[in-house]
Amino acid sequence: MDKFYLKDLKKAYRILRKEKNNNPVGSEKRKNFHKKMKEIKQKINDITYVEINPEKKAIIDKILEYRKDGYRESLEKFSLDELEFHYYKITGKVKNKEEYRELKGAMR
Repeated sequence: MDKFYLKDLKKAYRILRKEKNNNPVGSEKRKNFHKKMKEIKQKINDITYVEINPEKKAIIDKILEYRKDGYRESLEKFSLDELEFHYYKITGKVKNKEEYRELKGAMR
């Protein structure tokens, strides 16, 4: 997709949000703005969606399984090494990056 198309969609979304907030709650105009915003947001999500590699997905699943306290952070944005470090840290295997590097070196 064209990066300018994505920028235009985001700009339109911001404009609609501003207009929606200028209208009173419950008004028909505000509802229409909200519907249009949802459509644009879906288009933006369709464009920016990328497939997560299986290794990364497996570590994310382990982290979410370990953290059962409603832990809902977008973990897809982190690299594979950062996710591994985070998993080892929350499970108590390492306490800092130096220990993680030593463990990684021993695993190779």
